Amino acid sequence: MKPDDWRLVFEGAVATIAVLGFALSLGNLGYVWWTNRPHVRVKLEVGFIFGSGGTSPTLFILTAANVGRIPVVLTSAGVDLRVSGDTAVFIAPPRFSPPLPHTLDPGHAWTYHIEPEEVLEFHTGAKGPVRGPFVNDQTGHHWSGHSKRSWLDSRARGSASPQ
Repeated sequence: MKPDDWRLVFEGAVATIAVLGFALSLGNLGYVWWTNRPHVRVKLEVGFIFGSGGTSPTLFILTAANVGRIPVVLTSAGVDLRVSGDTAVFIAPPRFSPPLPHTLDPGHAWTYHIEPEEVLEFHTGAKGPVRGPFVNDQTGHHWSGHSKRSWLDSRARGSASPQ
């Protein structure tokens, strides 16, 4: 090989390394941007107390967990209804958790315990059914979650039937 051929190989290697470095730096920038944003997971679960009276749901539990790297200030909690944008906000202070607004630190969770009748009233009402739980933060972000509609539907049917 001639010296000019080696120069072309060297310049090609340098260009390849430069392109790879640029691509890796863009990937790292995207990763840092994504992980330094707030991330809140919201879910609605059912709580049972087992006793001699049976195993009917005694409360619903809305849980907001901060899985991001920065604190999030929660300002309200409730359920999303059938039409997008329709919500039912819970205004009573939570019984077993700090009141709102509440700063949710990374890796921590906040819960709101709700009477089943309160949620079922929204589920069977004119604007129902309930699509899932939500919490809002101080910046105005609406964090929606998921719930099992099967026990909401079965509980609503059970409360409508005579006992």
